[in-house]
Amino acid sequence: FWYFAPTSSLLAVPLSATETPFVWRMTTADHQEVQLHGTITFRIADPERAAQRLDFSAAADGSVRDDEDGSRLAQQIDLLTQAKARAELQRLPFEAALLAADGVAAGIRKRLAESHTLSELGIEVIEVVVISIKATPDAARALEAPAREAVLKRADDALYERRNAAIEQERRIKESELAT
Repeated sequence: FWYFAPTSSLLAVPLSATETPFVWRMTTADHQEVQLHGTITFRIADPERAAQRLDFSAAADGSVRDDEDGSRLAQQIDLLTQAKARAELQRLPFEAALLAADGVAAGIRKRLAESHTLSELGIEVIEVVVISIKATPDAARALEAPAREAVLKRADDALYERRNAAIEQERRIKESELAT
């Protein structure tokens, strides 16, 4: 295209989708710490609105300047998503949160869709994926304890039944010997 260099500004607004991974430590409704792993995928849906709010200016030779606004966009979205994730997790009790990765992701997506900040920037969140919600190592061991104890109790019960069966068998043999 043609432009008049002395009075024109060139903007290079990225329209491709950007995927940003995250790992956050957060607390649940019952004040237990969990670790959230996932990704946020977003894109600039309204380039005109984004260009009004952020600096996407390009040099006259077509090269894109290394600007702070463009590079901070992913960080701003990450922080906003983190705030929405915190709100989602703080309404769930610990054990429910560990099993609700898809529900938390859907809640974050819904909260981001309602976000005035993203609509003002012309940003569309394509996908929020929560890969896992993990307990801290100490909490994970505490959650494993009841299952481990149940397995050990079943093993003890089986051993007890086996010993009782052996004792009963010995008693029958002795009674049979006495009877003869």
